[in-house]
Amino acid sequence: MRKTIFLFALLAGTLSLQAQNYPLRARLSDPNSFSVIVIPDPQSYTKFAANQPLFELQTAWIAREIDSLRILTALCTGDLVEQNETAIPLAFRKTDQTSAEQWRAASRAFERLDNKLPYVVCTGNHDYGYTKSENRLSRFPDYFPMTRNECWRHKIVSVCNNAHGIPTLENAAYEFHTDTWGDLLVVSLEFAPRDEAIEWARKLVAEPRYANTRVILLTHSFIAWKGNRKKTEPYELTDANYQQAIWDKLVYPSSNIRLVICGHDGLLRDGRLPHGQERRRQIGRADDVQRPDGRRTVARQRRRLLAAHPGIPARRTDRIGADLLADVRPFARHLRQGVAHGRLRPIHLRHGITDRLKRTSVAQQLILGLWQKRLY
Repeated sequence: MRKTIFLFALLAGTLSLQAQNYPLRARLSDPNSFSVIVIPDPQSYTKFAANQPLFELQTAWIAREIDSLRILTALCTGDLVEQNETAIPLAFRKTDQTSAEQWRAASRAFERLDNKLPYVVCTGNHDYGYTKSENRLSRFPDYFPMTRNECWRHKIVSVCNNAHGIPTLENAAYEFHTDTWGDLLVVSLEFAPRDEAIEWARKLVAEPRYANTRVILLTHSFIAWKGNRKKTEPYELTDANYQQAIWDKLVYPSSNIRLVICGHDGLLRDGRLPHGQERRRQIGRADDVQRPDGRRTVARQRRRLLAAHPGIPARRTDRIGADLLADVRPFARHLRQGVAHGRLRPIHLRHGITDRLKRTSVAQQLILGLWQKRLY
């Protein structure tokens, strides 16, 4: 009996050791080369409690592979959170976490890299204001101060004041040296950088000491998914330079800027099509609502409402239909564009409308019908 127990324990220990072996370790094809990791906008990880461990898995993997992949740095394209400053989870039906919980999740994920890797993080539009850049207020400096990561001590060579006159990592430059590419300078710019930040970056990369240095610009928004650069974006910021202005004022005049890394814009694609063609993955389409603005769907719901509630005057359903249409339009736009991450964003129902209960009920039926038709 004792031998059997001992043998079982030995086998269990062997299996446990085997289970702890990594099935696959990344390796460089050229051991003299190096790696730079790009971390796209992590807001979809931090805004839901269930997704937050996935972000930590990513940074944990980066930390594990620092030596095997000779990782020089990791560049994060911003939008660390969905909403910079809100204490109400589920506000606008986009998250189940408060802003503080989202910021803590982002900070916790990067703790895996602190004092191990001089990673670089820029700010996105969701990292400012209340919901998305109504102003330049941001929690970013609170969670990512310059003293946070010891690896930055000998990498940061310059910083620029933020909109409140405080030098922070919202605009910062990091210097690296490689055996293959020589000297590198990574310049991180705030979202929709102010003229002051643009001028700081332009003067910095034009300094004689960086004449032979390859410069990488990291900023949240620089190019749209179609390859064009936008002249403006729908935010309330003042003194803001958007994609085309960043090109005109900084990238084009600076011959040593060799690469721009950005996030912000994207398109979910399905590459499994003949002839190498790609098309937009139609998670939801405008066809589901008959017209892009959703008018036919609203009219159909109005007829159903009248049939189900014959006592409601037709004029009241006109008001309900008009209000429904205002809510359906952005939803239909999401359907038409195809929303990323395999899910559609539920729209925010406005309240305080005449016949609120009946209207909300109809709106919920409408939205539920659209979700059931395309989501699953």
